[in-house]
Amino acid sequence: MPMQELSVVISGFDPYEGIAVNPALIPYGSKLWITSDDGRYVYGYAIAADTGGFTWNGSGTLADLY
Repeated sequence: MPMQELSVVISGFDPYEGIAVNPALIPYGSKLWITSDDGRYVYGYAIAADTGGFTWNGSGTLADLY
Protein backbone atom coordinates (compact mmCIF):
# COMPACT_ATOMS: atom_id res chain seq x y z
CA MET A 1 0.00 0.00 0.00
CA PRO A 2 1.49 3.42 -0.93
CA MET A 3 2.50 5.66 1.98
CA GLN A 4 -0.01 8.35 0.86
CA GLU A 5 -2.91 6.05 1.64
CA LEU A 6 -1.64 5.47 5.18
CA SER A 7 -1.13 9.16 5.99
CA VAL A 8 -4.48 10.07 7.52
CA VAL A 9 -5.12 11.16 11.10
CA ILE A 10 -8.13 10.35 13.29
CA SER A 11 -10.23 13.23 11.90
CA GLY A 12 -9.58 12.20 8.28
CA PHE A 13 -7.24 15.11 7.54
CA ASP A 14 -3.79 14.68 6.04
CA PRO A 15 -1.30 14.90 8.96
CA TYR A 16 0.51 17.78 7.26
CA GLU A 17 -2.66 19.89 7.24
CA GLY A 18 -3.19 20.06 10.97
CA ILE A 19 -2.11 19.77 14.57
CA ALA A 20 -2.94 17.42 17.45
CA VAL A 21 -5.34 18.74 20.10
CA ASN A 22 -7.50 17.55 22.95
CA PRO A 23 -10.88 17.24 21.16
CA ALA A 24 -12.71 17.78 24.48
CA LEU A 25 -11.27 21.34 24.48
CA ILE A 26 -10.78 22.10 20.79
CA PRO A 27 -13.12 20.37 18.30
CA TYR A 28 -11.62 18.67 15.23
CA GLY A 29 -11.77 20.91 12.21
CA SER A 30 -11.29 24.12 14.22
CA LYS A 31 -9.10 26.67 12.47
CA LEU A 32 -6.51 28.04 14.92
CA TRP A 33 -4.01 30.91 14.81
CA ILE A 34 -0.88 29.64 16.60
CA THR A 35 1.76 31.88 18.21
CA SER A 36 4.20 31.51 21.09
CA ASP A 37 3.09 32.79 24.51
CA ASP A 38 5.08 35.98 24.06
CA GLY A 39 3.97 36.47 20.44
CA ARG A 40 7.53 36.47 19.08
CA TYR A 41 7.08 33.29 17.07
CA VAL A 42 4.16 32.81 14.70
CA TYR A 43 3.31 29.30 13.47
CA GLY A 44 0.30 30.61 11.55
CA TYR A 45 -3.03 28.97 10.85
CA ALA A 46 -3.54 25.28 11.56
CA ILE A 47 -6.48 22.87 11.59
CA ALA A 48 -7.26 20.78 14.69
CA ALA A 49 -6.92 17.36 13.09
CA ASP A 50 -5.64 14.71 15.50
CA THR A 51 -5.28 13.74 19.16
CA GLY A 52 -1.86 13.77 20.78
CA GLY A 53 -0.91 11.55 23.73
CA PHE A 54 0.11 14.68 25.63
CA THR A 55 -3.54 15.70 25.91
CA TRP A 56 -4.31 12.94 28.39
CA ASN A 57 -1.16 13.09 30.55
CA GLY A 58 -1.99 16.28 32.48
CA SER A 59 0.81 18.30 30.84
CA GLY A 60 -1.45 21.31 30.23
CA THR A 61 -0.36 21.39 26.59
CA LEU A 62 -3.22 22.41 24.28
CA ALA A 63 -1.73 21.57 20.87
CA ASP A 64 1.06 19.46 19.35
CA LEU A 65 2.41 21.13 16.23
CA TYR A 66 4.30 18.03 15.03
